[in-house]
Amino acid sequence: MSPQLVSKSNLVYEYARTRVPVATIESGETLLVETRTAFGEAELIHGREVVGPPPGRADPLTGPIHVTGAEVGDALAVHIEQIDLIGAPVIGPMRGVSGLNWGALPVDVLEVKDGAVTVAGVSLPIRPMVGCIAVSPRSGVTPSTSVGDHGGNLDTKHIAAGSTVLLPVFEAGAGLVLGDCHALQGNGEMTGAPPETDAEVTITVEVIKGLALDRPRVLTDTLFMTLASAPTVETAAQIAISDMIEALAEQTDLSRDEAYVLLTLCGDLEISQIVNSSVTVRVEVERARFGL
Repeated sequence: MSPQLVSKSNLVYEYARTRVPVATIESGETLLVETRTAFGEAELIHGREVVGPPPGRADPLTGPIHVTGAEVGDALAVHIEQIDLIGAPVIGPMRGVSGLNWGALPVDVLEVKDGAVTVAGVSLPIRPMVGCIAVSPRSGVTPSTSVGDHGGNLDTKHIAAGSTVLLPVFEAGAGLVLGDCHALQGNGEMTGAPPETDAEVTITVEVIKGLALDRPRVLTDTLFMTLASAPTVETAAQIAISDMIEALAEQTDLSRDEAYVLLTLCGDLEISQIVNSSVTVRVEVERARFGL
């Protein structure tokens, strides 16, 4: 049986509550979600500067998707099964990202050949990832380019095929949305120029009853991560570190004090992105070391 298709004709540009869902699924169901490039309606011509998109129309999101049985105080586990790129990835460098005084650069339309793209003469293997993934926020409305405790424009390179994203549920049905796929990206998304692309993302969505999270977490085959977003790297790091200490104390036999000490010895602090209004930081530990 083919998975339910969620078309990229169902786009929103904000994270919000009480939206009419474009699809309703059961826990454990698999979906094929079509996503649009972060450039949306922008004009993209190789060798020229990006024109557009109109204000408020960047990072279009497909959804929302209502997950039956998801209630406040639960968690949503979104298993990323596969990401297929549709069309050519496009680099459209942004002006003045990361506080750098940098002018406009031309659009670079890339060709994927033998699983790699070539940029400035350097061959780079693609590793498709989902840039935006979120549930309905606790309150209010925020643009699709933003990030918060509900998820959002996390731009975390590990949200790729084979990983699982854990999201808190702040509204019945969760209101899952996703978009902004990249062909590849490094930690930090430092100059805001990843290869943006349309994509087809195959996901399996599971409700984990009673797992009350405050913020997103990500699991790969080998890593367990806590993610936090805040206006400064320092604040985001403090939150992500605190979340990891609590997670280790809750899910292992470690005390909070033991987890606190061990993070310095065998944890890693990484920056997912520094290009949005709030930065996203993550703390990583090896799953096998802690039985996670």
